[in-house]
Amino acid sequence: MNDTLELLLHPLAPYIGLTLVLVLSLCLFLQVKFEMRRQAKKWAEERTALQVANLALRGALDDLRREPEPAAAPAVSAAPRVAALNLTRRSQVLRLYHRGEMPEQIAAALGVPLNEVDLLLKVNKMVNEG
Repeated sequence: MNDTLELLLHPLAPYIGLTLVLVLSLCLFLQVKFEMRRQAKKWAEERTALQVANLALRGALDDLRREPEPAAAPAVSAAPRVAALNLTRRSQVLRLYHRGEMPEQIAAALGVPLNEVDLLLKVNKMVNEG
């Protein structure tokens, strides 16, 4: 008991305590700075990914806008026409996919290439994640 009291009353005790508090504060400050840099890097990567997705979507939208208008179809056509992927086809693909159909089955059912179905599902996934 007497040793503890002498230790607390020692002339260097407040300086030692202050030094410990300053070292602890410095450690916490450095930890916060490190975490802030880590978060800033993470946000920069996410922002870059979103910009890439945005550019891909803009390109797909421009491609859809550049598609020529279909000519007036005859009243009855003998063979089914394989048209470019339009908004109606897009909604059909998404509806079938949400019902649990596989992309191969969707492509076969709608008569569109499998790579177009895959591209549409990837674009839709990127839009929904962002």
